Amino acid sequence: MSPSGLIDLLLHSNGSGESVICLAKSGKVYVLPASKTSLLSGPMPDESSWFAFWSSTSDVSYTSIPVSEKISRIAAGDDHFLLLSRSGKVYSAATTSDGNTFGQLGVETSPETPLLTPYTVAPLEKDSITAIAAGERHSLALTSRGEVYSWGSNAQGQLLQQFSKNNYVTPTPTIVPLQSLIPGIQKVESIAAGGANSFLVVSVNGDTEMYSSGSGMWGQLGNGVWNQIQHRPVRVKTLQGLSEWSERLGRKVNIGIRYMSVGENHVAAVLDNDVSGGVGGRDVYIWGCGVAYQLGHGKVHLLESELMIEE
Repeated sequence: MSPSGLIDLLLHSNGSGESVICLAKSGKVYVLPASKTSLLSGPMPDESSWFAFWSSTSDVSYTSIPVSEKISRIAAGDDHFLLLSRSGKVYSAATTSDGNTFGQLGVETSPETPLLTPYTVAPLEKDSITAIAAGERHSLALTSRGEVYSWGSNAQGQLLQQFSKNNYVTPTPTIVPLQSLIPGIQKVESIAAGGANSFLVVSVNGDTEMYSSGSGMWGQLGNGVWNQIQHRPVRVKTLQGLSEWSERLGRKVNIGIRYMSVGENHVAAVLDNDVSGGVGGRDVYIWGCGVAYQLGHGKVHLLESELMIEE
């Protein structure tokens, strides 16, 4: 059976669009070339059939990633990707020769190591990981205890760790000291990353808040400040303390963040609105760079402040 019949999630592995990483419903991971020419002319693997002693050749070119466990989530940067197994283990692999140049794999590798070779991120094995995220050259992992690990490039402070111009690479997963960075933090709800940025959705004194770090040159930090390096997480104030009237509960309720999507220089956050009443949908806030119409307001514009639209 071709992997195209099993795809559950697709992620581009790098900015040039050279390959697509596919997570199948079966828990297997495949990498396909993005080019139609390569997809139809590359090596076609043999595939098994429902019938014994019968096999066929795939219609498209792809590579199956050899991981013994079933994978539940994937995340991809420019030159690397992360895999999260259903048991909470993290694997990493390089898609190009630059896949571990900034330590974004979280493991030591040899220059002669073949591409698309998955490695177990050993420093995370003692924890049960519930979420992963990847920027261009950095990686994040969230544990079941609410701790966040970061590793890779910290050139813009995207690891939420102290920036140093003499050493801005952290090749080993390191716990982010969130208790000292975010006063009153109770729990990390989710993580997200993209470009040279990292985002945390956290519970603080009973409210949902979002924090960001990394590059803010296009306003993607969401704090109204354009700066190049931000290693200490800053609050996205517009998404703090949101609430609405719940028709189902008959009272005002807090609004959380359902999920986030982070591009190279812009960000989208989908709110967890109560849509049980059947009127309208969930609200979306978008901010950052809009030179390619990616902010959705129909204008070419450099925009830091957020745009709210209906999903």
